[in-house]
Amino acid sequence: MRLIFISSGQYPDGGAATNRHLAYSKGLAELGHEVEFLLLEKQQWESNEIRLNNIKFIAVNHIEKSHLSKIKKIGLHLKSINKVINILNEETKAKKVLSALILLDTRVSILIPLLRKGKKLGLKIFHERTEYPSVVAGRSIFGKIDLSIYLRFVIKKFDGLFVINNALKKYFSTLTNSKIIITNMIVDPSRFEQLLNKPNNTKPIITYCGKLEGDKDGVPILIKSFARIAHKSPQVTLKIIGSLDNEKTKQKLQSLVHELNIESRVVFTGSVGREDMPKILKDSDILALARPNNKQAEGGFPTKLGEYLATGNPVVITNVGEIGLFLKDKVNAYIAEPDSPEKFSEKLLEALSDQNRIKVGLEGQKLVYNEFNYLTQAKKLEKLFMNKDFDNAVKHPINQPSC
Repeated sequence: MRLIFISSGQYPDGGAATNRHLAYSKGLAELGHEVEFLLLEKQQWESNEIRLNNIKFIAVNHIEKSHLSKIKKIGLHLKSINKVINILNEETKAKKVLSALILLDTRVSILIPLLRKGKKLGLKIFHERTEYPSVVAGRSIFGKIDLSIYLRFVIKKFDGLFVINNALKKYFSTLTNSKIIITNMIVDPSRFEQLLNKPNNTKPIITYCGKLEGDKDGVPILIKSFARIAHKSPQVTLKIIGSLDNEKTKQKLQSLVHELNIESRVVFTGSVGREDMPKILKDSDILALARPNNKQAEGGFPTKLGEYLATGNPVVITNVGEIGLFLKDKVNAYIAEPDSPEKFSEKLLEALSDQNRIKVGLEGQKLVYNEFNYLTQAKKLEKLFMNKDFDNAVKHPINQPSC
């Protein structure tokens, strides 16, 4: 089966969403499918295409748009979509079998023309959602119009959707009659295999990686939690990995660290490449995620959690969304109540001092190979894309976790 993914993301270094796409597309390729990505935005690589894990990535735009005017950006956007449509037309004329399109973007300016072209070519078209639409929609009048069109008209046009948890499946079931399956957090464990453990005589490190902006991951809560244990654990360092390009976010977090008088104990690394991330996580002692309890957490499932667990290191995380369906306190993770620096700091201390923390980390790692393995999740997608009877296999994919 030939599967064409269309995305505005950056590959292979594009953050959590990119890692998710790379993981399940690798699984689909290993299952024998021909997988190709058509990319609408300029990539970090200069050639027209690259191959990774036997997957072809084609960049249709090679112009940096950050310096362009709004009008020129719109023109470049439309030109990129038209180039993708031309590629689809050419491959059809060449009698290549185009079995399915998978649209990973959420903007209607991308979805509508590609849906129209895909339907004309007789393709099945699928769509991924990993958060509530209202959470990630733009706040401007144009963002609100985009969201309204998406929810009222566009979402009904897909042949199938794959979402990240039960909450999203229930939500989208009220908007469309299309098939919806759940593909949970997806991890490629091979990225973390054969990495040596950190020497025991080095100072303990608590690490967070992800976006620093906004309230999605509770980075300020994590910093406040660390400050509460810093005097009790004078050797421990907090390492925060994530882009500091947003000057407002950078000043906010660095000011907080200064106010708490823990500047010598907190390291901001900035962005880290995909190839370097596994080693940095593996070399940590505790991996932390203080995600607050909000609408975004309810409709999501943190991809970084899978990478945390894949290291075999102990994970300290808040009990939000559907985390509790998989992770159990002091069994395969350390679970804290959300929105409380006090409670989270208690779990950090517990994880640092628990004699069973290595066992807890390894139990968490088992989830990666059982529930969240890229090949397991790719098989679910295969059944959706091939329109097989997958009800028995994925009807309740997260109601019976292996923990």
